[in-house]
Amino acid sequence: MIRFLLAVTGASGVWLIASRVPKMTLEKRVAGFLVSSRAAEADSIAYPPLLDAGLAWSRAELRVRRAIAVVAGIASGALVAQGDLFLAGPTRSTPVLMVLGGATGALLFSMWLTSRRQHRERQLLIELPTAVEVTALHLLAGDSVESAVRSVAGASGVIAYELRAALDATEAGHPLAEALHDLGRHSARPDAARFYRFLGEAHLSGGRLIDAL
Repeated sequence: MIRFLLAVTGASGVWLIASRVPKMTLEKRVAGFLVSSRAAEADSIAYPPLLDAGLAWSRAELRVRRAIAVVAGIASGALVAQGDLFLAGPTRSTPVLMVLGGATGALLFSMWLTSRRQHRERQLLIELPTAVEVTALHLLAGDSVESAVRSVAGASGVIAYELRAALDATEAGHPLAEALHDLGRHSARPDAARFYRFLGEAHLSGGRLIDAL
């Protein structure tokens, strides 16, 4: 019975991973040819999908970890069903508990990600005024926007983590203005996103930042 449950759990994990691979429908393939070159350039920077949660996972890694959480929940449900806690007997309760365990695993994983996002959002709100002040001081000293960004990114905290991701994008060949603009869409807070976009536009146009900051 244990071997059967382990086989079912393993097969469920493989199915979960395979089922989450996006399927290319005809509509999506046609839409890929219709998208404008400008939109394609806007989506060219591949920031981690969980950058706002402070995780550098790719989409594939996210799917694998979510599937692992589901499989762990299924295995836990199967183990619980082996006890004598149910009047219907372990044989009848096993499928139900495995399904409930898988759903619980997925729910706990989502709750964990949400908790990380909320924590980083609160932390970013505390850091943002200091980051703006430090940036203004660097600009007053005659530094460029890029130098100010590198200085803030060299510190610790949520803003530094996000700005380092933008600098990594520049090392991959993307302009700093584009990297900062796209970073705003992945930030933990919209006001930080405005700050990043503002820096990107100022870097591109060469406009004065001190009064605005």
